[in-house]
Amino acid sequence: MHLYIAGTGLLKNHPKQLEQCKFILESYLYVQEWQLPFIKSAERFLLDSSAFTFMKKKKEADWDVYLRNYADFIVEHNIKHFFELDIDYVVGYERVKQLRNTLERFVGRQCIPVWHKQRGADEYRSMCKDYDYVAVGGIAGQDKNPIPEKYFASLIDIAHENGAMLHGLGYTSSIGLSKYRFDSVDSTTWNVGAKYGNFCQFRNGRMRQLITPGKRCIDREGLMLHNYGEWLKFQKYADIYL
Repeated sequence: MHLYIAGTGLLKNHPKQLEQCKFILESYLYVQEWQLPFIKSAERFLLDSSAFTFMKKKKEADWDVYLRNYADFIVEHNIKHFFELDIDYVVGYERVKQLRNTLERFVGRQCIPVWHKQRGADEYRSMCKDYDYVAVGGIAGQDKNPIPEKYFASLIDIAHENGAMLHGLGYTSSIGLSKYRFDSVDSTTWNVGAKYGNFCQFRNGRMRQLITPGKRCIDREGLMLHNYGEWLKFQKYADIYL
């Protein structure tokens, strides 16, 4: 299983640390100039459209222009794996499919479609038949219509039966990943600990957060790097054993 570490822009002062990361996911709107070399040097790189983040900020957008700029970035940097604009809640799924087709026409290859529960089971099966790599959203606690864990096994089985790889967006429960064998997942959890003064610790196939209530973290930068190192251990473990 490929565990992608996301939100690596926080490592701006420590680019050498990012060289150790095999699987990187970044969002289109947040990719910084110093990160561009890692698009090519990473073993695998995933690009998120940033559409969901854009919507959360309640900004209006000309989605045709946004899509064109997104496609130009993908082409310019020869990005192999990139997600669609899954903005169903804003423009409806029919419009999302139009944007998907336009994106693929601009870029010249398939994107990674992102299935949400409201699209229905038939649409999921169709996506798994038509695409080599699909993703499921709504499993990281941010979706309006989240997918219960009891459906994960079936979703994974359907994808694999149709020869598709499945990415779980934002799902990195070490306990869950030992049970549900996604082909890839991603997380920004590694950079949250420093905000709250929590230490990450990866041991025996499990990631733990050691909470220290009432204590203030003096060296947030050092804590962030420590937590990042623990998540690199998790990434290596998942690549071999999950």
